Amino acid sequence: PEGRQEKIETRQAARSDVAGKHADRLEQRFTNYYSRLSMILGKLQARVDAISAEKKDTTIAKAKLVEAKTKLEEAKTLGTNTLSLFRSIDPAKWSEQKTQALAARDLANQAMKAFKDAHALMVEAIRSLKSINAK
Repeated sequence: PEGRQEKIETRQAARSDVAGKHADRLEQRFTNYYSRLSMILGKLQARVDAISAEKKDTTIAKAKLVEAKTKLEEAKTLGTNTLSLFRSIDPAKWSEQKTQALAARDLANQAMKAFKDAHALMVEAIRSLKSINAK
């Protein structure tokens, strides 16, 4: 019985360690996505402002950028929630670990989808700007 309990504790600690390392990797990834997409969003906003100054209609592009910014902030919030969920996995509560890890994984997938949606909206804004310049 003692050896069995020791194995269980070792396994629980290993799982928590894995979850912590995974949270660290996700944090790095989400931080990189957010900073990169924010930088692109800023450049696009400057481009839209420049084209607007030429008295061209940029309402579609502006709307897409506002949507993209909202999605980006949503992704950041989801990412933060994911990290706190991963880091809160308690090694002493083995039975709860799996459900907590699955919930954190689902939240991470939602954050990734939000980052991808923000990127797609920026691409649509670029297409809109290209069509304006083509006229």
